[in-house]
Amino acid sequence: MIECDSPKCFLYFFKKLTSFGVVGRIVLVLWLITSYNKLIME
Repeated sequence: MIECDSPKCFLYFFKKLTSFGVVGRIVLVLWLITSYNKLIME
């Protein structure tokens, strides 16, 4: 997955993924969960 920790980067991917519809949103949510878990682990 692409590392992304800035709001601008997040918005860019959010817009890109929403163009894919439901699947893109699911991917985004899963990616956010994994990113959040990584932050907790550190």
